Amino acid sequence: MLMQPVIDRLAIANALTALVSLGLFRNEPARRVIAWDQVAAQPAIFVRKLGEHHQRKQDYRLRQVTLEFELWIYVNSQGLDPDQAGSDALDLIMGTPASPGLETVFMTPDDPQRGTLTLGGLVQHCWIEGTVHYDNGDIDNQAKMTVPVLVLCP
Repeated sequence: MLMQPVIDRLAIANALTALVSLGLFRNEPARRVIAWDQVAAQPAIFVRKLGEHHQRKQDYRLRQVTLEFELWIYVNSQGLDPDQAGSDALDLIMGTPASPGLETVFMTPDDPQRGTLTLGGLVQHCWIEGTVHYDNGDIDNQAKMTVPVLVLCP
């Protein structure tokens, strides 16, 4: 009988958390989300696991597992130029041509031969996929963003 390795979910979550500690954030990336008004050091990032998707392959013995994560990002927009939207600060975290950010991190393979981001060989691939949600913070000066991340396990 063909056996697949057991997925080390904790090691994967920790590797993803380490990946997003870019130096853009004032907090140590954490895996437990805290309410924005309890986070003094901003911009801040949190890595939250949402779930898993299991799919059987053709011969029903092999499976494909995709872990679903969400990055929560907070930026206090108080003190920004009054004409600047909080989303502008969030856009800088996602990245611009002049200032690489999260998008660049997820588009840079650590396995150049295959062109994939493997979190140091723990997974087949890791990428941003889905809708990135913004709250500009226009009313409360607290910009927030969630970024969906998928991780394809071996």
